[in-house]
Amino acid sequence: MSSNKSKKLLEVRLSALGGIPTAPVKDVVAAVAGVAAGLINAVRPSETVKSLRDDAVFFSGLGVSYLLLYTTACGLNDQQASELAQRGYEGTARTVIHFDRVLPKVTIEEVRAQKLDVSDFSRRVNAMVRMHGTASS
Repeated sequence: MSSNKSKKLLEVRLSALGGIPTAPVKDVVAAVAGVAAGLINAVRPSETVKSLRDDAVFFSGLGVSYLLLYTTACGLNDQQASELAQRGYEGTARTVIHFDRVLPKVTIEEVRAQKLDVSDFSRRVNAMVRMHGTASS
């Protein structure tokens, strides 16, 4: 699901909750909508490890926001919000896994570009990441 579509669905859900006395869900939806709005401006193509790291941190935070929304919505029996949060979390998790896959190789390439003699251990790093359940190949 695109970030614009996610943001729009979150805004619609937030609006729908306006008259319902479920303030915790409304507050969490508002927080996730704010994060989703930042998503549009935060994602940028970059060739540096620092920018990729910053983007990975952003998406990790977005995943936590969706997790909190899902937990709150489930606890309050809000089916619509929980389904929206689940889809958002799943998409965000795929993005974080992608970062886990590419960051080691990009890091090695960047170090080499600085004319440093560095061994390419990106496969070993990716194997370590997979072993701990953060990414899959």
